[in-house]
Amino acid sequence: MSGKDRRSGNSTTGRNGSIRSFFKPAPPPPQWLDTNHGAISSTIAPLQTSPAAAQLHAEAGIQDTITVQSTPLSTDSSFTEPSIPSSSLPGSQATAQSRVVPSSDGEESDDSLEDPFETLRRQRRKIEPASGVKKAPSIATTPPSLRTPSAAVEAPPVRNYRFSLENLVAQKERDTALEKEKLAAKALHEEATREITTDFRNGEQEIDEAMLIEAFGEVEARKLMAALKRKDAWRVDKSWHFFDLERGKRRDLFPRHAVEGGGWEAGLVTARGRRQMFLSGFVMDMAKIDAVLPDEALSWMLDEVCLETKDELSFAYFRVLGALPIPVVEQQFTEERVSRLFHLLGGKDDALDTEKQVVLADSGGIDDQDGNFYNATLVTTLFGRIAPYICSNTAVVKKTCVLLVRLALDVRVARQAQLRASIEDALAELFESIPDDNWAEVSNEIALNLITTILDTPYRLRAVNALPVHTPRTHLFRRRLALSYLWDDSSYLTKPYADLVRISDLEKLLARPQYKITKETNYHDLKAHISMLDIAIDDGPTAREDHGDNDGEIDILVERLRNLFGRINDTNAQNLTRTEAKDTIERLNFRLRFAVRTKVKTQLVVDTDTGPEWVGRDGKVQTRLPWAGGGERGGSAGNG
Repeated sequence: MSGKDRRSGNSTTGRNGSIRSFFKPAPPPPQWLDTNHGAISSTIAPLQTSPAAAQLHAEAGIQDTITVQSTPLSTDSSFTEPSIPSSSLPGSQATAQSRVVPSSDGEESDDSLEDPFETLRRQRRKIEPASGVKKAPSIATTPPSLRTPSAAVEAPPVRNYRFSLENLVAQKERDTALEKEKLAAKALHEEATREITTDFRNGEQEIDEAMLIEAFGEVEARKLMAALKRKDAWRVDKSWHFFDLERGKRRDLFPRHAVEGGGWEAGLVTARGRRQMFLSGFVMDMAKIDAVLPDEALSWMLDEVCLETKDELSFAYFRVLGALPIPVVEQQFTEERVSRLFHLLGGKDDALDTEKQVVLADSGGIDDQDGNFYNATLVTTLFGRIAPYICSNTAVVKKTCVLLVRLALDVRVARQAQLRASIEDALAELFESIPDDNWAEVSNEIALNLITTILDTPYRLRAVNALPVHTPRTHLFRRRLALSYLWDDSSYLTKPYADLVRISDLEKLLARPQYKITKETNYHDLKAHISMLDIAIDDGPTAREDHGDNDGEIDILVERLRNLFGRINDTNAQNLTRTEAKDTIERLNFRLRFAVRTKVKTQLVVDTDTGPEWVGRDGKVQTRLPWAGGGERGGSAGNG
């Protein structure tokens, strides 16, 4: 197209007309002013939006039309009214043809297309609420001060998982807090115990009597002062421990190099094969037919009897060691080996040193701890089984006996009946295995060690009770040791049997200070002394030339014990140790009267009118009862 044609508006194709023909003339404007020339009112056509937008407007309460109010205009205004298409006015009857816009290339639009404004209005009528329903105010147009809070959306229920991370963290925090509280309470308890033991027990704390009288009154304060000044009320029990249960135990690996040469021992190389061979009894059967294992393997088994946590496997090792030939056992069990076995069981260094004294400490919570003593039971039983094989080595026998007695002193072992029985049986086997030629020397050395290293009276009694009594040799050894403890004299270990026990000497023993009842009396020690006196007396004096004199001496001893019993005041069970001491005295008293005395002492009768009278020794009157029977007078009376 040439520039001239473009300026003139003509096209070379002839299809496009003049630019003026592109737009059609608009219809005349409506009459905005009413007949009264009042306020001008006009309504702007609905917003031309899509159906989806119209629906959102309807839900939000946004109006599609806006009414504009203005003041009246003067009729002589020089302004011309704006020209607005009639199709935008409500109620307009204009047809779709008046809105058709010809295309830019001269082609007319398709008249068959639906009017979009009509579609919008039809859609709006569908979504308009009923006439009686009030539209909700628009959040966008309502001022914030007049808005009402909408109902909170209900959140879905929270599921609580048992092993969720939050629960685990909370549980850990609770455990940590509880542990801190326990440590704080333990610290307070220890501090209070230290204050009691260092102040009241030692008499270093002065009690303010005036303050007590002001708080409780004079009578109650006096009673409280008397109770606080009793030393036995503040006495703390003592204890001793052979084992250190908190110490870790180190285990050695099996010596594979010792069994890799071949043969049946090759099955012991792997842990699984070793376990099966021991549990099935195959290794024990081979040991019975003298198929000896290497020394490294035997040493490893001895250690595992002490360290193995599975009872069935440690018992299998125990059976194999008990079936070994005598030469192998003698070679393995030395003094160092015995100390090592007790060390692996958890024995403390001070306890394993047989020359050190048994030093007691204040009792605490460790006394109530229960440990697994099955391995200790196996080891002590093993000593009893191999006793005939090691009897020739007196040093090993002495060390083993002393360590077994020291083991019985542990306060926790005292509650293990099976272990205590095992200790007693092992001691009996060891004592009986000692040759007669060496018995006096070996037994004397063992007793001297127990006398010099155990000084506390209750623990001396515990050592005596740990010794066996079911053989004559062990029974006499136990009796001699009790006499040595009572008199604090080791010569009773070698005294002739006839001079060992004399009742008249025991009467002098009761005159010693430890049998006097004072405010300073330790009733634990008194009970232990009376119990050892019972063991020393046994079945009576060892010299029995004159039974009548012995019975008289026993009666005097009974009277002394009765007086001792009466001097102990345990009214209202003020102290249980007093009651226990009195019970021990009473039992010994009854045994002397009805078991040690050669003749039963007949009871005296106050009423002498029931039969003939006899005057006994010391002018005591004894009456025969008419229903006693025997003889022509109905029986005979014994002498007092």
